Order: sequence, then structure tokens, then C-alpha cells
Amino acid sequence: MANKYLEEITISFKTELEKLQTNFNTNIPKNNPLLKKIVSHILSSGGKKIRPIITMLIAKLIASEKKIADPVLHLATAVELIHTATLLHDDVVDNSKQRRNKLSANFVWGNKPSILVGDYIFSQSFIFMVLVNDLNILKILANTSAEIANSEVMQLSMLHRTNITDTEYLQLIQGKTANLFAAACKCSAITLNASAELEKAADKFGLNLGILFQLCDDYKDYFSSQEKLGKKPGNDFFEGKITLPLLLFFKKAQDNDQQVIQDMLKNKKQSSEDFTKITQILQKYETQSLTIKFIKKQMDKTLKQLDIFPSSTYKNQLRNVVLSLLD
Repeated sequence: MANKYLEEITISFKTELEKLQTNFNTNIPKNNPLLKKIVSHILSSGGKKIRPIITMLIAKLIASEKKIADPVLHLATAVELIHTATLLHDDVVDNSKQRRNKLSANFVWGNKPSILVGDYIFSQSFIFMVLVNDLNILKILANTSAEIANSEVMQLSMLHRTNITDTEYLQLIQGKTANLFAAACKCSAITLNASAELEKAADKFGLNLGILFQLCDDYKDYFSSQEKLGKKPGNDFFEGKITLPLLLFFKKAQDNDQQVIQDMLKNKKQSSEDFTKITQILQKYETQSLTIKFIKKQMDKTLKQLDIFPSSTYKNQLRNVVLSLLD
């Protein structure tokens, strides 16, 4: 059902997404074959393009009678470029070997080219921010980019820590994921000269959607398959990241089981057998169902943010995106 929702929405924005793809390719220097290879590899990996789709859906939600104007398309391009750059950097930091069921760029070409191409893609995002021609939007996206980098560094300092609080976790996922969704939605409303009330609603929806997106991502890393993830599950565990499933586990588990998982997380040379063992312990405490329950509360909260907007095809599509994230 989830794939059906996203496929239908993607088809409805086919023309705009093709323009976005063209934007990606526009400024690649022809005299730099390595840069071209790596960028082409990233683009051919696909991805759901959920951030630019959300950006355009918010625009259509506010002004359904209008076509997607260039400022919105430039904004969507900038947002996706920021996201793409962070993926390259994340794969280096996490030493990932796969991304979207393909070999990661850092695994194929090494860390140095991946970092530099990530920097290049990030710099390209500013070109499209400027093309939006709104200093307020430029400020919002620049601040959001800084928040992402700050949160990624903060996450490094939190690795292998088993005493992370709910507040710390929420701050982390807001900074590294949710704020970009919020910025995309808020800036989309700004480009349409939306009222202050609708701009605030779009911002809140984006923030809650981004939180939901990361919660679902953290859930899938423990309870999904390689086919669905596009990479092997367990990456958060092997990196020593404390995410929602473990936070919920530590609140319920007995001391001896807590100690077993704490010891595994502190060990920086975990094995696949360790991951199998940790998932078995999590199931013992029904952590999967507890995580789903937590996520569904956030899903309801996210959907609530759409109440202010009138009924429309685009509102239904946004609802479908929200409902599809857990699958």
C-alpha cells in the first residue's frame, strides 16, 4: 500500500521531478570525469525524493490552482541537494557499504572523493537557494544546514552511550532530520505568500513529519529487511547509536538483559551474531510493538497538523505519505 501511495504521488509530479533531475545535472563540470561518475552513481540510485515531493505538495495545498512555479522548484532542488550531500557524508562516517541496494560511493571510490563530492553537491544547493530570490528562505535553509552538521557532530559524541535521555534523542533527530522537513514546508509556504497562520501550520507539519520519518527509519533498522531498507539492517547498532527501540527497551527490561545490551553497545567490534542476539532480546520485551505504538502516536500528531487546511487531493496525498512511512 505504501509503495502504491508514493508511486502515485511521484507520477503526479513526473514533470517537476524530471526538471529537478535536470537541475542536478546542469552544473556538473564536463572536464571532471570522476565528479561526473560519482554524481551519476548517486542519481542512478534513485530514492523516493520525499523531501522535494513534500515541498511541492505543500505549495499545491496552499495554491492548488497554480502550477509549480520556478521558486518552488528551485527550493525543492536545494532541499534535495542538501539531503543528498548529507547522505554521502553519512556513509563515510558510518563506513556504509550500501545505499539503496547499490554499493555506496565511499565503498566504490573511497572516502576522500565521497566527502569532496558531498561538499560539491552541498555548494550547489546554495545556487538554487539564491535562485529562489528570497533572503528569508536563504537564511532558513542556511541555518538548517548548520543545524544538520551540528547534530551529526553531536551524534558522534553520543555513540555507545546507553544513558541518553528522551530529550537528547528528540533534539538529535530534530536537528539532523526533522528541521530540513520543517524548513522545506515553511519555505514552500513563504514562496506562495501564505498567511502567517498557514506558514506556521506548514512549519509544524514539516517538523512533525520529519520526526516521524526518523522514528520510522530507526524502527526499520532493527525490524526490517535488507530488501526494504536498501542496505543491511543493524547499522545503528553496529555504529553504537541509541535510537527509539533501545530507549523503549531500557525503560522496560530487567537489569541483566540491560547489561547484556549495554556491553554489546560498548563493544566497538560487534558481530552479526550480536545483532541477532540483540533483536531476540528486544522481542522478549515486545519492543517492536512498543515502538510501533510510539510511532503511531507521532503519526496521529503529524496528521493533526493538516486539520487547518481545506480538503483537497493534495491534502489526501500528504496524509498518504504520512501513513506510508512505517511500511
